[in-house]
Amino acid sequence: MCFWNRIAALSLPLLLLLTALPLPAQQPGATVDYLVVQRPGELQILNKYEQTATTRELQRFHPYRPLVILEKDAFLSDRYTACMRVEVDNSRFYLLKNQDSLLTDGRAGAVEIFNAVTFLGDTVEVLQHQRLFIVKIPTFEDNERSQKYFLDPGDQLRRLFAYPRDRNYVYVEKLGGESDYGWCYLSPQRENSSWRRYRRSLADARTIPPVISAQIERKIAEINGLLDQLFARFNQSFSATKTAPHWNIRVEQEKITCTLLPREYRAEMEESTRYLMNDIANTLLGTPFGVFNTGGEIEVRKK
Repeated sequence: MCFWNRIAALSLPLLLLLTALPLPAQQPGATVDYLVVQRPGELQILNKYEQTATTRELQRFHPYRPLVILEKDAFLSDRYTACMRVEVDNSRFYLLKNQDSLLTDGRAGAVEIFNAVTFLGDTVEVLQHQRLFIVKIPTFEDNERSQKYFLDPGDQLRRLFAYPRDRNYVYVEKLGGESDYGWCYLSPQRENSSWRRYRRSLADARTIPPVISAQIERKIAEINGLLDQLFARFNQSFSATKTAPHWNIRVEQEKITCTLLPREYRAEMEESTRYLMNDIANTLLGTPFGVFNTGGEIEVRKK
């Protein structure tokens, strides 16, 4: 039995995960259900393997980050344990729940669900000082609960969805540095005075935004972790010392290059490489960037 057939026989579930079809990325105009939790890391979270989420996986669950709800009332594979299925960075997670609500042990803070809202997905730029602000509840009040703070000219916000009862309040992700999330009052009357739709200059039109780089880096780290598990199981079962292949990632301003090493694995992993490219392509939907196979390497750059 050849090497790769022995791995397939030993660890078929892991191989299936390596080549699983990616989740569709949210597109502007799509109708989405969102879960927003003050401290989502305090929920009881399982990863897509129905194992307790790792420390690295939990790092995706930033305070107040909107989680896409795939199924509100679901069950784990035991068909007994109740959960909510959500998506974060194109990865599925299971949030354990009882019959009525999520299991939080009282430490997760505020929990809100926004049903059937429209995903916006565009970027706006702050123009004036002390005019626009971010709050954790849609209010003009400045108090401990709202956590209100003003934005500076040049700050960029990714618009996610509007508040159902006041569409001038838009849930946003503050871009640059460490992400933050909350409500921003973006009335059409203030467009081009206190804020404007972000326009990329010719100088940075080819620059890959940090949010895209981070998503691709997380995906590569996830694949490398799976390969480590797969080869560790193989080496233990067959008393072998095979070196696990790894994707090396190089992030530059205008290009991201992913290289599979050692080179001798490239022919055997052509199919999983195609699926990985498809997954990355989903991350790039709606952007001017594309994914290309350049002689054994995956390259992300402007189309």
